[in-house]
Amino acid sequence: SILTNGASNSVTDAWVNGKKITERDIACKNGYIHKVDGVMTSSDNMAGIIHSHANMSLFGSLLDRYSAPYYNEAATKEYNRLYNNNDSVFVMRYFSSTSATGDLSAGPDGDLVDAQLSFDPGWNQYMYSNTAGRDLHYDAGAMLVPTNEALDYWWNHDGKALQDMYGKWENVPLKVLAQMMNINMINTFSETVPSKFDYIVDNTTKVSLGITANDVDSCFMGCNGVVYLINKVFSPAAYSSVSFPALINENIMNVIYWGIENLNFEPYLNSMDSYYSFFIPTNTAMLRYVDPCSFKSSVSILYEFYYDTDAKTVKAHRYGYDLATQEIQTGTSLSDATSEEVSNRLTDLLNSLIIVGNVEDGHTYYKSKGGSPVMVSNSGQEGVMTVYGGLQIETNTPITVTTIYDQSQTGNGKSYVVNDQMPLTSKRSTYSILKDNPEYSKFYELLFGSKLLSTRLSSRYNCIDYNVNLFDAYNYTVYVPTNDVIEKLQADGILPDWGDYDDLTAEQFDGDAALLKKAQTIVSDRISNFLRYHIQDNSVFIGGEPLSSVKYETSKLNPLNSRFFSLTVSADDDRMTISDQLGNVRNVVKTGGLYNQIGREYWIQTSGQTNLIYNASDVVVHQIDGALFYDNDQLTSWRDEVNALNTTNDAKGRRK
Repeated sequence: SILTNGASNSVTDAWVNGKKITERDIACKNGYIHKVDGVMTSSDNMAGIIHSHANMSLFGSLLDRYSAPYYNEAATKEYNRLYNNNDSVFVMRYFSSTSATGDLSAGPDGDLVDAQLSFDPGWNQYMYSNTAGRDLHYDAGAMLVPTNEALDYWWNHDGKALQDMYGKWENVPLKVLAQMMNINMINTFSETVPSKFDYIVDNTTKVSLGITANDVDSCFMGCNGVVYLINKVFSPAAYSSVSFPALINENIMNVIYWGIENLNFEPYLNSMDSYYSFFIPTNTAMLRYVDPCSFKSSVSILYEFYYDTDAKTVKAHRYGYDLATQEIQTGTSLSDATSEEVSNRLTDLLNSLIIVGNVEDGHTYYKSKGGSPVMVSNSGQEGVMTVYGGLQIETNTPITVTTIYDQSQTGNGKSYVVNDQMPLTSKRSTYSILKDNPEYSKFYELLFGSKLLSTRLSSRYNCIDYNVNLFDAYNYTVYVPTNDVIEKLQADGILPDWGDYDDLTAEQFDGDAALLKKAQTIVSDRISNFLRYHIQDNSVFIGGEPLSSVKYETSKLNPLNSRFFSLTVSADDDRMTISDQLGNVRNVVKTGGLYNQIGREYWIQTSGQTNLIYNASDVVVHQIDGALFYDNDQLTSWRDEVNALNTTNDAKGRRK
């Protein structure tokens, strides 16, 4: 009934080019005849249908903004042959990712266009992608075209943000408008007939648009697809997303929006199932990106990201940069970043700019999508609110939030615009945090002597100094007992140090090298297990997300059940307590600022002159007022365990 505009409600009826078959399957010697109720004429294409209908004129004018006349050599030759003329023939084509010649992304002059439609509605022989082995009759496209009245209503209500920004439809940039145009363009008609309307989805979020039969005013069959005239406008998720400010402010935010659009962040940020806080750097801020891959060098590298309007892509100049003075070093212009490096850094950056949650809920520390922490103060106040990434905390350079966009009423959160710089991740590793604070020295000595630190991850990846090899591309917490606590454990014979390991000799075991090896293993395992149990999955902060007796796994595996021993953590804005497997409750020490110490460890892939962030792990270090234990055996004397190796074994005749 919908497809025939009420002319039929029976699946036994058949129609060809709008004419009903009244008598079918009349057999002849050389084929069949179907009798129809009128003279058939060729059907127009979808673009032609839209332009011939008065109530689609506004949508048609928007559609034409994506079109241009292209010279057609074959048509020119045929026309001039037929009419003995010397004219040029042009074909109206639409900038689209699916067209007669594949991807049509350049205008007639060869310059790349700003945006594309999903397909060319004027292409008579429309074929969507992935149709190998199928002919032109297999399927068609479909378009949802709002009436003029529906578009006018939307422009004055749900689309008011666009109206306030641009004033007129014709002023809306092609890239911004394309979000709405493409949500109304459906690649395959057969899978979205009226009985399957639930399967028509937003092309970025893959969530159902919610179109119903009642939304359809009328239906028009074309030679390349079907046009549904609808009485409402379906807004794309991008118009309600926290990324919307970057989309509509293309003159000052097109660098970061290019990353959103081209590095697969658009579906994530368009999701309406979560609340996001999104820090959006302007193009000015994007001129001050300090490259993490250069932290190992004495001179850092500054990326100046910019949008190349000719190539329609983001590129980056590079310079030597002094982190202490925050100035470009004169005469240090380097070769531009490769496209692979640009994508690599922008991906890492975007992961650290997106917070899943509300940064205005009254806390100080928040974890980004990628696990990197940011520190927020004076939240919710434009011009007063500040944000710190790990690097800004280390250099004491807060970034001011200049503008706040509230997308929470109809969308998925708030956007916070920064103009000075973007929040950047830490340059400190766990190793450097421990090494640079004397209050951590005893724990540092144990870790540095262990096999838990690495300088390389296979032959392909290196790091800034030392990385904890227990870490993966995740976020972690390291609890460091005070020096006094560790010294007492060592004095009581509960915890050895690496000097005890070095003091072991074969002579202590009557020259038995195998016993010496066992003794060394006892000592190294006692230290390694102690360290592993003080390293926890998930970064937790005083002033971060409140925690009430939350269990977290450590890096120490329980051999009895092949699961990791856990710690139980409670925290608020003022304190944090950690309970171990034996019921000991330890407190984070706040004196001296030895808590919430943020770090990040990078594995860097180097190939020739190209450096890429392979992966990164985020870490926070807290000092605690006691040690953590998972087993009572840890509280026994390690010396007794070593000495027991020399116990007389009568069966083997071994001497003590």
